[in-house]
Amino acid sequence: MAGRRRALRAAASATPNRQGWRRDIASQRISQAEGKTIIEDLSQHAERWTLRKLAIVVCLAPTLAKGQEADWWNAVDHEANGRGASKAAPRISTTLPAEPWSPSTTSTNRPAGSGSRTRSASLSGPLSLEGAVRRGLAINPAVRAAIADADAAGTEVDIAEWGYFPTVDLSAGPEEFPFSEFGYDASARQMLYDWGRVDSQVASASASAREARRALGVAEEEAALDIAEAYLDILAARRRLELTQDYVDELEALRSLTQDRGSNGYTDSSEQGRVALDLAQARGELATERGSLNDARQQFRVLVGVSPDALDAPDPATLTDRLDDARLEQWIVAAPAYRQAVATAEQAQAELDETQASLKPQLNIEGSLERRQIGGELQNDSVIGLRLRMDTLQGLANFQRPDAARQRLEAARYRVDDQRRKIRRSVLTLIENAEVYRQRQQALSDQVEEAQSVGDLYDDQFSVGLRDVNDLLTIRQEAFSARRQLIDLESQQKRIQYRAASQLGLINPLITGRLGGDAP
Repeated sequence: MAGRRRALRAAASATPNRQGWRRDIASQRISQAEGKTIIEDLSQHAERWTLRKLAIVVCLAPTLAKGQEADWWNAVDHEANGRGASKAAPRISTTLPAEPWSPSTTSTNRPAGSGSRTRSASLSGPLSLEGAVRRGLAINPAVRAAIADADAAGTEVDIAEWGYFPTVDLSAGPEEFPFSEFGYDASARQMLYDWGRVDSQVASASASAREARRALGVAEEEAALDIAEAYLDILAARRRLELTQDYVDELEALRSLTQDRGSNGYTDSSEQGRVALDLAQARGELATERGSLNDARQQFRVLVGVSPDALDAPDPATLTDRLDDARLEQWIVAAPAYRQAVATAEQAQAELDETQASLKPQLNIEGSLERRQIGGELQNDSVIGLRLRMDTLQGLANFQRPDAARQRLEAARYRVDDQRRKIRRSVLTLIENAEVYRQRQQALSDQVEEAQSVGDLYDDQFSVGLRDVNDLLTIRQEAFSARRQLIDLESQQKRIQYRAASQLGLINPLITGRLGGDAP
């Protein structure tokens, strides 16, 4: 019996065909039970032989699907360090580093001096604007959400790259009650040529990842600008509060003087009432400035997470003075919002290519191994061969999808132009405002100097009786108003520089002082 089994297995090895097995079995005069046992053994042998063929197909087919690569494993980006494996393409670091946030997520242009980076001040010293921005970005939920989106988009690229690899389907289960016999179905399909469909899917996922990285850059720029403006709000509020307190002290000193003059009979009560009126107004403004400072402190604490006890006054470079038309166009195309729109258009182009490729048949090599009921008996079957496959057709929907994708691409291209125009309009408005504020700042500086000199002259004339208290109150109020407006203008000038830098993706080098001479 064992000898006949070995002979039949040898025959099956030479001719792996079910009809050949049965003829060999029929030539041997054996019982029905023995024949059934031999057939099952030969079927298992054929299954192993078919699985070997499927394994060979799975291992070798990616080379055909990615034929332009010398090594099919290197055709896909893998995190591999082994010998012969390609290095993974560099991806954006979506974790906030200890060093200043990197401008590489928003712009390919790097300002000069980017190698030298200063660390933020320690907790014991004054909190610099750079340190405040770093702390604020680390806790900003919009930035964290953008980081998560960028990570998810990078994972989608890895998922799309698996489209170059085989598709395997497995299923098994009982064939009939009472579950005495089990069947199974194993199939593998490897794409050989698909008219660039998988390439388009990878390109679409890559464009989506770039769009997510640009969105991260936009979120960082917006968050940094909010922190910078809150930082300037506190500094300006402190200066206004100090100025208002000095104004109140001057009025209190003048009130003491008028009280002494009234007690000695030099003037009547109208002079004291006039000073008391201005003093009450000044105290009201002092309370308003204290409320503004408290509100600014609360906003800063929410954005940065620490109390603004000691702050350094920043002195940003005048970016708007360097932006002529040529340089402005150069930096607009490197702005994070513009590059985000470009990435969206690239994604739309990849989707159009994918829909066009889906209309054409895909060449696959397919193999299957199954055990199922045929004629009431469980039979083993296997097949391997080339197949042409197309997507399921539902009316004319498949042929209309390229038209819809083409329309989305056209809309995305218009949005790129619209984004360019928005950035240009915003920056040009900031440039004009900076010039206007500069002229107003110069005029207010002259006004403050003149008010100071006139105030000193009025004090001398008042001491000899040539001026009354109304003249002193008027000149002091004018000087106070000019100084307060000057504080606001100086703060606005700095805000304009940070807003222009945020529009162009340059707020990082502007804050850290790395905006070199080669920058616009």
